[in-house]
Amino acid sequence: ADTGSHIGQITMNTNDPFWPERTISVLGQSITRSKTGTYSADEFTDALYHFDEATGTGSADSSGRGVQANFFGGVTWVENGRYGSALSFNGSDSYVEIMQDLFGSSELEEFTLETWFSISSLPTGSATLIWRGLSNTTDLELVINQDRSLMTTIRKPSATFDTLSTGVLPNLEL
Repeated sequence: ADTGSHIGQITMNTNDPFWPERTISVLGQSITRSKTGTYSADEFTDALYHFDEATGTGSADSSGRGVQANFFGGVTWVENGRYGSALSFNGSDSYVEIMQDLFGSSELEEFTLETWFSISSLPTGSATLIWRGLSNTTDLELVINQDRSLMTTIRKPSATFDTLSTGVLPNLEL
């Protein structure tokens, strides 16, 4: 694996009037991961999807909790994923649905959400990568914007929203 010391910064814009911009400094070792292998669940994992089945209309939960993910719209299997097979979305009506509420309530207090994605072209406007809510409310949303920035919106228990934005990401390989 390629390792080396790196220094970097991530600046995020917030909707907090007292702290409108937050900068996180990074100093440490980088490790280039092999394109083989998968992540495994620990005691904090509520659901884990590898999306590597290569066939079918759903994906099994690898966390051991049995939370099935089902595919809708133009979701297709491709062979060039990070760890073998992967899902491809048509950009208009394809999505993965997880019916069980993984957070246990409508209040998003403390959680970690991880995703690996690759895009073939930037969206016109923005494209939703992850969304949680009911038909008329959004509790959590992760979008990629046309300017190569990511933005996350989280609804707090007070029904107000926190929004974090990365700014333009310079290294998206399209």
